[in-house]
Amino acid sequence: MCLKKFTLIFLLGIVCFSFNSLKAQEDATISPNDILYWTGEGSNEAVFIVNWNNPDTALAWGYRFDTETVIIKDMMDAIVAADYRFSYVVSGGFLNDITYNEGDLNLSLSGNYWMYIVNGTMAQFGFEAQTITGGDYVKWGDESCSTDLGNWNYVWTKEVASAQPRFAPPAGQQGSTAIYCDSTIFVAWANGCIIERGYQQIDNPDLGYAYYGDDDVASGKADNNVVSLGDGGNAVLIFETPIFNGPGYDFAVFENSFDDNFLELAFVEVSSDGENYFRFPSVSLTQTDEQINGSGTIDATQIDNFAGKYRALYGTPFDLDDIQDDPFLDKKAVTHVRIVDVVGNIDSQYATYDSQGNKVNDPWPTPFYSSGFDLDAVGVIHDILHQTLTEISKNIIKIYPNPVRDYVTIESNNVLSCRIYDIFGADMFFVKLGADNPVLSLEMLKNGIYFIEMDVDGVILINKIIKN
Repeated sequence: MCLKKFTLIFLLGIVCFSFNSLKAQEDATISPNDILYWTGEGSNEAVFIVNWNNPDTALAWGYRFDTETVIIKDMMDAIVAADYRFSYVVSGGFLNDITYNEGDLNLSLSGNYWMYIVNGTMAQFGFEAQTITGGDYVKWGDESCSTDLGNWNYVWTKEVASAQPRFAPPAGQQGSTAIYCDSTIFVAWANGCIIERGYQQIDNPDLGYAYYGDDDVASGKADNNVVSLGDGGNAVLIFETPIFNGPGYDFAVFENSFDDNFLELAFVEVSSDGENYFRFPSVSLTQTDEQINGSGTIDATQIDNFAGKYRALYGTPFDLDDIQDDPFLDKKAVTHVRIVDVVGNIDSQYATYDSQGNKVNDPWPTPFYSSGFDLDAVGVIHDILHQTLTEISKNIIKIYPNPVRDYVTIESNNVLSCRIYDIFGADMFFVKLGADNPVLSLEMLKNGIYFIEMDVDGVILINKIIKN
């Protein structure tokens, strides 16, 4: 949890920016990869703005929208709302005194500069909506409007494929996979947690380790009460009832991000024995040319299979099917989930990497006692206690009595074999069945909850039974 977390209203993603090859000419173009700041929402329309005349201090930003027209004042209001570093003044029907301030970089245009050229025609722009035509070159202020910072220019474009989302968007948006903590899809929560803290700042051990929150706050339901892992720290969540690889997502991890853009990430690993861990194949498409600073932001559509993708009280779900099968992992009885802070530093000495070999860039440093990933909870969607026959399978299989004392009858001509295991996934025994042998003896089992896993013509079905 960074103490500098703040709320941004619109999507703001940071991408690589270079002006070495740009020239101050009216036929100049700029690509999405040249944009330093993105802001706004939308599908495939974009506005790029850049100061061409001063490459050393030039600033470019892109504003996305999903209509054929855009009102300039609305566009500027959206940018100011999304990024406190921008400001402007309205006077006499024009935008004035447009300013950007970030540390030593202070860019300012004073006076009435809202003029434009469309296909060589000069006119006043005011606040009116402008119909966008792909490839139009639009100039903001001509040479007579020069300042110490040079002339500001901007270009309209369409079909910005490289700016399109790759993965699920933030919570509340169409296509998001975020799951709210109160959802009835959750059947259980972690029962225990063991923390191994990381440094507050990995390249400065003198600051000591992160120490915000107690280990036990990560147990139980998500409530925005967190424990901070520090750079590279980890947390092992323990589940008395093992997680089961059911259809779709199997569990979700909760972090406490204040908004949809300041995201602190972590790798997620699972184990069925507490010793051998297997990591979900995560992907980060965030740029790695420039370090995201301690109050920087990440575009959720550029990351996948990382804990911390969604804001507070919205869980990031994980599907055990995404992990490659391994003899040392029983996906039907996962007892441990390990959360590992990604660090976020892109220096090769400290960097961590996704499953594709990309460095993972997230806000760094956050040199506080609350450094690193802030674990709230892990909610279970499927566990072996809640597995049961579907309505379809009930039509072809009858299991009775249930609860059972000593013997259970399984009526079906299709059941080929049965595996009996307990709530911890431990095998009790395995038997083959047939129409002439439908009775299964459970005399040797202690009282408790068990599961019958049946092979029905090659399809695996599971039913819960209670012995008393």
